[in-house]
Order: sequence, then C-alpha cells, then structure tokens
Amino acid sequence: MYEELASQGYLVVAIDHPYDALVVEFPEGGAAYMANSSGDLDTILEFLDTRVADAKFVVKQLTKLPCASSLDLDNIGMFGHSLGGATSAGAMAGKNSLVKAGINLDGSIFGPLNNTDVKGPFLLVGTTDHNSARNETSWKSFKKAQNGWVKEVTFKGFTHLTFSDMATDVELLGLERLFPPGDLEKELGSVKLKRVRQLVAAYVDDFFGWALKGGKGNLLKGPSKQYPEVKFVV
Repeated sequence: MYEELASQGYLVVAIDHPYDALVVEFPEGGAAYMANSSGDLDTILEFLDTRVADAKFVVKQLTKLPCASSLDLDNIGMFGHSLGGATSAGAMAGKNSLVKAGINLDGSIFGPLNNTDVKGPFLLVGTTDHNSARNETSWKSFKKAQNGWVKEVTFKGFTHLTFSDMATDVELLGLERLFPPGDLEKELGSVKLKRVRQLVAAYVDDFFGWALKGGKGNLLKGPSKQYPEVKFVV
C-alpha cells in the first residue's frame, strides 16, 4: 500500500513503534524488541497512547526536513490496520493536528477516542463479520461523535489479517502447502491476493485523492459495479 500511494505522487512515511513492533533497529545501533503485552484494555490503551504520540511527533518532524518547503504539509493523511487504524484517528484528534484525513482498516477504537470528534474526513473499513451493524460498538460511538465526513464500508471475503502483509508473505514464500485445507482461508480470507490489493488500493486511493487532493471520490458515493465486494454501512 505504501508503494501504491507513492506511485500516486504522495510522500509516504511508515512508522515503526519501538517496543510495539516485533523489533525496531535504530540507525545509530541497538534495537528495541516487543514488550510483553497481556492484551488487557489498560495495556492496549497504553500502547495506543504511545502510538498516537509517536505519530504526532513524526508528523511534526516533517516540518523540519530540508525539503519541507516543497511538501504540501497542509494535506497530510494517515491510515493504519488494527490498532494502527485507531492510531490514525488519535493522530487527527486534538488541537492543531497536522493530520487532516484518516482511514481505519479493521481496527477497534478504544477508550475515550471512540467518542471524540476528529474534525476531518474519516473512513472506516471493516469486514462482513466485523462492522458497526454487527458487533463493533466502538465504531457506532465514533460515527455519532463526528461532526464532519465519516463513512463505513465492509469488504466481503476479508478477515482481519487480509489487510496485513501476511497473505503476501505466504504467497511469496510458498507457505500454502504447510496449512491443512481451509485453515489458511479462515485466517486470511477467501479473496485472492491480487484482488485484495486492487480493492484496498482502490478505496484508499479514492479516499485520499478526494480528501487531500480535491478528487471526485466516486467510490465513496455508494456501491460500485466494479467492486461488488464492498458494502456501505449506515
């Protein structure tokens, strides 16, 4: 997805969160390894707060780059998967945020953030089994809290991990043969990798093209014959 956005003319910055990612190697030497996490709500909120602080710090550093005057820093967007999706919302929240638009790829929005108006366009992307009409109460609260543009779509045949790089890793390394029939589909969904990339890229491109570059946002207006897997949730 980073490469796709870069090919559309965006400057793309990816963030590794120390002690949250499996391992982060520092340019001056040394590394930070993932901290043990119990997975309880307090720990998740602590990790989320740290990610949001990381994101806001990184965005501010963009203003200090030698090429900053050549960048359109009035139009910064952020997207993320799982907890990264909630981080995108958190990075937009608060006064004077430089992040103007965000996308949440299948991530719950925890704590006070799910009742916070992020004051900018925001797209929620879920699955048939995970959405506000089915079981995601945090998205219901989040949508009610927004005074600006917010929409929710679901991708049929996707699971939570379909949005990750795992399917690419499995295909490139030929790992399909290691899984019993049906097991891989339960984890990575039933949609072929090429189609997964097309679907995610189409809607991420369309959203940021509209929210940040003044595009028409045709896919955001309603169901598309080109992408029948995508359903809108009111």
